Amino acid sequence: MILSKLKVLHHNYLDDNELQFLSFMHSYLKSNDSIDSKAISAFSKEHNVSKKEVQKMIFKFVSLFVNFMTHGLSIKNFSNLSKMKKGQLKIGIKVEYEHTSKKCISRKIALDHLAEIPDYYDRLEKMEKEAGADED
Repeated sequence: MILSKLKVLHHNYLDDNELQFLSFMHSYLKSNDSIDSKAISAFSKEHNVSKKEVQKMIFKFVSLFVNFMTHGLSIKNFSNLSKMKKGQLKIGIKVEYEHTSKKCISRKIALDHLAEIPDYYDRLEKMEKEAGADED
């Protein structure tokens, strides 16, 4: 699954070195909490890419990530998050795990819903109860 996502990124945003580094980061982060300077040095040597180029890639990935995480949250709707009821984001993250196993993706989906409707998950729960969604 990750390879198909990487191919889409490759065709739209990434050159070959960036794709290799993204694949490296994905593998590395499966067993490490974060990318450190040793990992960057190892990648640089293995792929004959300067550390400066790797830093550029990291900045590009951070930009892509931030854009992804905020995509769909217009300035107008972003202000709705301040109206969000306590606990809605926590509930939302749990609910949105039905679409992904990644917390950051689940959080992003929940934030998109809450930016539009600050009590989205209360309404969802009410609608599901009325429809008998919890019944077998």
